[in-house]
Amino acid sequence: MAINPVLSAGLSGLNASIRGTASAAHDIATQQVPRAPPQQVAKAPENGQDSAASKRRSLDEALVDLKLYEHQGKASVEVIQAADELLGTLLDELA
Repeated sequence: MAINPVLSAGLSGLNASIRGTASAAHDIATQQVPRAPPQQVAKAPENGQDSAASKRRSLDEALVDLKLYEHQGKASVEVIQAADELLGTLLDELA
């Protein structure tokens, strides 16, 4: 088994995770969620489209993406660790 492609795949996944995390974090940080006074009750939208709900959905999607990229990063680290252990074992056997 070649170690270099496995290590490259792990590093590529980790880099994609870092980029995705940065993008999701940016989306979360730039959300403008309107704050309603506590006594105000939300009315149903007249045209069937609620901009606050669509912003909230967008925020929810960004939070889910953030968690997805977290798991992708953890999986990539496990791949890198497995390749490292394999390389260490091969070096021990050859020595």
